[in-house]
Amino acid sequence: MHIHFNKHMRKIREQAAERAQQAGRAAATVGDLLHGLATTCPDLAANLFDKLGMKLHPKEEDIAAETNDNQASGGQEDTAAEPADEGTRHEDDERQWDETCKRIFERAAGRAEDAQQKEVGPEHLIVSLLAEAGHTAEQMLRNLVNSDKAGASEGRAGLVLKISQREDCGDLPLPKYMSTGASGMDLTAAVTDDTVLDAGGITLVPTGLSIAVPPGYEAQVRPRSGLALKAGVTVLNTPGTIDCDYRGEIGVILANFGAAPFVITRGMRIAQMAISPVVQVTLQLTDNLDETIRGSRGFGDSGL
Repeated sequence: MHIHFNKHMRKIREQAAERAQQAGRAAATVGDLLHGLATTCPDLAANLFDKLGMKLHPKEEDIAAETNDNQASGGQEDTAAEPADEGTRHEDDERQWDETCKRIFERAAGRAEDAQQKEVGPEHLIVSLLAEAGHTAEQMLRNLVNSDKAGASEGRAGLVLKISQREDCGDLPLPKYMSTGASGMDLTAAVTDDTVLDAGGITLVPTGLSIAVPPGYEAQVRPRSGLALKAGVTVLNTPGTIDCDYRGEIGVILANFGAAPFVITRGMRIAQMAISPVVQVTLQLTDNLDETIRGSRGFGDSGL
């Protein structure tokens, strides 16, 4: 999958550089890179742009449409006057394009900073485009790989997790994946003051967040390996389950199995949240279960 991803990134970068050169620009802009995406992965780009309410740069798209119309009419130009509100529509489309590009670039800059990279690369911009459209990086990779296979299916649509944050928690970051391959999103502590968790102690830590998990899925709250290893602090009921019909605030039950008190500060990353599919079954009462070789043997029967 990594090889396919890199190959697509090279194509996108080449398309963007070519477009920038044609326009006399020294470096590719966000718009050039989005055009590169549209050229390299047209189906994926069309789906994303549709979700964003975007289209390719309005002026160029209108020129292309006008060219096609002229060809269809035998090359004769339409001499009808442009509607009075046409210029306003172009300005609105162009403004929306610029604003969306700005948001995507800001997201990308944050991703590059998190990865400790000095420059924003196409991979950061494309992943940020997916985030802006409500997709996940995993789904982006699936679509990029599938788009390179003839006859491959489009793949499962990206999930959208609706999230609400308490008004007094605006200074805290929303959960996010710390890498493109991460399974869980970090949750932070919404404590007002520093909270001391004594050795052997248990406490409920607020996050200031409420979510609406899509039907057929659950959110699992899991420990962070760094806290567990370095301080002996873990999520007690791991994994904690958040059902799809729960709308209350997410609370994390932390336990300190270390030898020293642990201080929980505001904004500290205390756990991670993963979204997982679940199934519900229909129970069937019976007097007999099918026999197996193992039978009722358990609790270490297979050895240590």
